[in-house]
Amino acid sequence: MSVLVFGASGQVGRALLRLRPDFVPVGRAQADLAVAGSVDSFLLTPPSDVEAIVNLAAFTAVDDAEKPENAGVVRQVNAVAPGRMASWAQVHGVPMWHVSTDYVFPGNLPVGWENPVDGQPRPVNAYGRSKLEGERRVLNLGGRVVRTGWVYDAEGRNFATTMARLARIGVNPRVVDDQYGRPTHADVLATELAAMVDGRQTPAISHVTGSGPLTTWCGFAREIFATVGHDPGRVKAITSSEYPTPARRPHNSALQIPATGLPAWRDSLRAALGLSLIHI
Repeated sequence: MSVLVFGASGQVGRALLRLRPDFVPVGRAQADLAVAGSVDSFLLTPPSDVEAIVNLAAFTAVDDAEKPENAGVVRQVNAVAPGRMASWAQVHGVPMWHVSTDYVFPGNLPVGWENPVDGQPRPVNAYGRSKLEGERRVLNLGGRVVRTGWVYDAEGRNFATTMARLARIGVNPRVVDDQYGRPTHADVLATELAAMVDGRQTPAISHVTGSGPLTTWCGFAREIFATVGHDPGRVKAITSSEYPTPARRPHNSALQIPATGLPAWRDSLRAALGLSLIHI
């Protein structure tokens, strides 16, 4: 019996496979989610009897998702392909977990409020709309959705590793200070997903992020600078209007999470930076 992990080469996929090397990675070579019918073809002859599916794959380039020429592939990867996985899982009586995003919410809650699991999604960009469609396809077929946000690890190219590098090479970045959420170390999400696969009872929709106080991208950057031994004051706070992007970002995409059980995001960040970013 096997647990299939689509999108296994990404941040969370790498963390999940480190934690559970018995899970089976499904890469682009086996199933290219950007190609219609690829998921169906792969699942016609899976590598072994399947006991669960975890989908981590996504088109996550938020600004590129706004380009008209990318509309088809964005929808195919983020909505259609997860729906095909969920359809196969339903027919075969196999549980499925689909990872989604805080960007399904419009971000119009007051600062300090959090988007509840049963909150009303209303995405403000193409990426969020495609992920919401994927959620609905999966949920309509009996799958489960796990929303997260601001994911990073200590290995790849992401916000945390970029800020740590800028700190060390003497760059003083300008970072938006009016978008709110909570960072999520990939290991935290991987641990929660493994527990779900292993039998933890979960509702149709779950929220998983680091715990602790809400922050902004600027606050996150300053925490990174401080943790790697540099002056956090080097990070200049700016508004979203001072850093225009093709895709609009939600003002407050913070997810409401359980009161206990999830590590504090600052603790996870310090552990990650202390162990892995020292050589970046």
